[in-house]
Amino acid sequence: GRIFVSDAEGYKFSQSLVNNVRSAHGECEFDKVVSLNGVYLSNIVVPTVQSQDQGFDNSKSKGQDDLESEAAAGAELDTKHGRGGMLGKQMPKGSKEERTIRTVASFDKGGAWNYLKPPRVNSLGKTYDCSGKSAEECSLHLHGTTSWDLFAPFYSSETCVGIIMGTGNVGASLRFEPDETSTFLSRDGGLTWMEAHQGAFIYEFGDHGGIIIMADDLKMTSMVLFTWNEGQSWYDFKVSSVPFEVDNIITEPNVTATTFIMFGTRAGGEGVLYYLNFDALQFPACKGVWAADSVSSDYETWAPSDGSSAEPCMLGQQLTYTRRKRTSQCWNGEKFERPVRQKACACTQSDFMCDIGFTRSVGATECVFGGLEMMPQSMLPSACDGTFQVSAYRKVAGDSCENGWAPTPSDVPCP
Repeated sequence: GRIFVSDAEGYKFSQSLVNNVRSAHGECEFDKVVSLNGVYLSNIVVPTVQSQDQGFDNSKSKGQDDLESEAAAGAELDTKHGRGGMLGKQMPKGSKEERTIRTVASFDKGGAWNYLKPPRVNSLGKTYDCSGKSAEECSLHLHGTTSWDLFAPFYSSETCVGIIMGTGNVGASLRFEPDETSTFLSRDGGLTWMEAHQGAFIYEFGDHGGIIIMADDLKMTSMVLFTWNEGQSWYDFKVSSVPFEVDNIITEPNVTATTFIMFGTRAGGEGVLYYLNFDALQFPACKGVWAADSVSSDYETWAPSDGSSAEPCMLGQQLTYTRRKRTSQCWNGEKFERPVRQKACACTQSDFMCDIGFTRSVGATECVFGGLEMMPQSMLPSACDGTFQVSAYRKVAGDSCENGWAPTPSDVPCP
């Protein structure tokens, strides 16, 4: 599938991303990081034959074949995945996803896409073998919604600013073998990542991100893992003497409490439900929200970044959030209100996306003309001599940058 993004008026749509993963039922692996404006994660299928042509004619020539093969692959996945249908959620031996799938992220509402930066080491301290390799050869890849029956998809919550979790692997593409899958966590909106634990886990947040809990998602377990310092250290405890398959962990809708419900199924088919109350840790209430960054405060300030600007800016502004220090052993509390400050940033090329008729490849900043077939007839001149000028860039809708970089018109061949 293709992803298109409109201008601020919702009138002009231009192409943002091609080859988006979708299932036979129409589910698309395209999700918003709901705690930050403009941040999206998506999975894409890498074409068998590499081509830089993202135009419509190229897709038309092989569109029907791709549609049939993609539907077949989606149906195959639907058959393999059986959450609740088979104990242990074990994928049949020898079954693999035939397509090459990679994860990409955008920090500017789809204006540009890049591969996820892999962590330097895994949760055991072993270095990932990414040195000297390109992003195509070694990046972090995460499972999306079409894998939900087997692996938990990338997940964020509006009240847990900057925190994202997902299951996947580091390498050239997304792997579907359980022994190749680990659980990852980001605390800066997806810019950098750490391996939280080896293996696939199901997870949930609480206390505005002040606590994260998870349990094994592929095999029966009686253990729960939790962290109060955003993955810096993990602790476990036993909830049952009889192992069970965990279906899910949930909390109240705002994800601000420290209580959770975990439910699942035992080997005999009996359903089980556990109530988890982390108030038993007896942490005090956090202090010093209005004196963030001071020694006496439990809070710090943090400004999310797209990683491409000299200063931490996203969508043309610097938003500074107050969040609990990672080492502060205290609760935010359900009534915590997060202070936010903002200021405008100077415009850079990352504040602009490709206009109609132009495309960007993953990892690229330049917008390249995609061919006349990508432009509506109304935009083509009635009379033309050799070339005509059009805009290759337009400011991302909602971007509030000021001054700085400005695009110039581009020459394209006449029809």
